[in-house]
Amino acid sequence: AFYIKYSGLRSDSTHFTLDGAPFRILGGSIHYFRVPRAYWRERLLELKACGLNTLTTVSFFIPSKLTHFS
Repeated sequence: AFYIKYSGLRSDSTHFTLDGAPFRILGGSIHYFRVPRAYWRERLLELKACGLNTLTTVSFFIPSKLTHFS
């Protein structure tokens, strides 16, 4: 007998699954530029302890020289 093993994160119109099991994404955010680097590990472990499994952050891009394209 052949079977297809679904692995990884998948979604359909109503829910996510991870390796075929229902999965709920619980996310949080951290602004790394507001937290001293010495505290990053502690903050990430605190988020994990709260049950979060997804992390978002912002990334800033500030070009040193702006160029106009025509």
